[in-house]
Amino acid sequence: MRTTIYIMNWLTRTPVLFTFILFTFFACEEPNNIGLDGAGQDVLLGTTHIDTLTIRAATVLDTDSVLAYKRGSFNVGQFSNANFGTVSSKTFVELGVLPGVGIPDAANATVDSVVLALDYDEYFGDTTQNLTVNIHKLQERFEETKTYYTNSKLNHESAPVGSLTFKPTPKASKKVTVTTSGSSSVVARSFPARVRLDNNFGKEVITKAGTGGFANQAAFVNFLSGIAITSDNNAKAALVFRQNSDSTYLKIYYKTGTTKGRYQLGLNSNNNYFNQVTVNRTGTPLATLQRPGDSVRAVNTNNLAFLQESVGLKVKLTLPYFNKLKQTIGNKAVINRAELIVPVVNSSTNTPSTFAYLFNTSKSNRIIGGNNAVPQFPATYNSETKTFTFTITNYVQALVNGTRSNTGLILSPSSLAYDRNSVLTIDILAYQTLRQTILNTAPNQLKLRIYYSAEKQ
Repeated sequence: MRTTIYIMNWLTRTPVLFTFILFTFFACEEPNNIGLDGAGQDVLLGTTHIDTLTIRAATVLDTDSVLAYKRGSFNVGQFSNANFGTVSSKTFVELGVLPGVGIPDAANATVDSVVLALDYDEYFGDTTQNLTVNIHKLQERFEETKTYYTNSKLNHESAPVGSLTFKPTPKASKKVTVTTSGSSSVVARSFPARVRLDNNFGKEVITKAGTGGFANQAAFVNFLSGIAITSDNNAKAALVFRQNSDSTYLKIYYKTGTTKGRYQLGLNSNNNYFNQVTVNRTGTPLATLQRPGDSVRAVNTNNLAFLQESVGLKVKLTLPYFNKLKQTIGNKAVINRAELIVPVVNSSTNTPSTFAYLFNTSKSNRIIGGNNAVPQFPATYNSETKTFTFTITNYVQALVNGTRSNTGLILSPSSLAYDRNSVLTIDILAYQTLRQTILNTAPNQLKLRIYYSAEKQ
């Protein structure tokens, strides 16, 4: 197939020695093409031809050691689909204590109930089926000097101290009256999952409250290392529990004589926590992804490429025939603008990531710089056009100049916005959610728009 070169109208202040060209590339060797829709006032003045200039796409397993410590919310449950396989997640979290806060006559107090409320607003999988959430006591503590990844775990007791079986309703809400500064208003609150824990667990806690054993957080974790939040093996859905919501808490309701009280343990993003995420891709198009660096070309997965947060599933994009473009425009051409448009498949079973980033990569499909890498090109998912659009002008210019090796780019998903001024920028490579994104790499879907100027011969 041939490539047509369109000469574009551009800014009139451009020097007359330069002609502006817009390339439209169609690939026929691969179904992952560079294509172009017209922009501005296109005037077809002449044509030339370049064969098989292609964008190749491949799904890659970038790493199996994804940072998980204090990344995102609590993700608990399991769900499956034909493309990504079965994804399971459990949360390990350290509870917080109020140092020195005691309960009068705690030895004679009786526990009415112990409630762990978990607010949730996002789900994956089938919420029409019952989901069982279990709470276990940890058998080992968090280590301050240890790095926790999504394939890490902490041992916990096999028998739960509390369980809840329910049908998730993440979109449901209730109306409550909130009074602030003397004025009342009705606001919407979500229905949290309320897990009843063993009263004996609550009795142990309030008996020690205010004693030397609860003098500080370090002393408290000697008594209780934390909890694991898990689901049953037959779960059909996973939920995102918001630990910073005012509807997420662990409260012990007790009574001393006729006096009622409650004791609350801290449960928020300040706690030590991480999520363990496991994937079984058996029987899926991605079953061959076993080790970091493994890849599967989109031509072998029905012209689709796959992104998944938390498990290192990314997409590599390459321009194998870029030298042919260089021969046409010359290595002194100025790239005025280059846009890469990546279409997302609309799917009822997959929730696309909110953001995506392009990173420099090596021939071995690994991001250069690892988890501390800085993204070169950010994009926000456009729900109307169902695309990610990346401005990659500097990258294309460097390829033209020969100052960058043509080893491709890694496309990485994220639920976190990138901020160059924030110390949290490295988090975009770390654990986020369980979102899955499917990219359409069929003929004429991936598009690269290049506007450039070159001196007339």
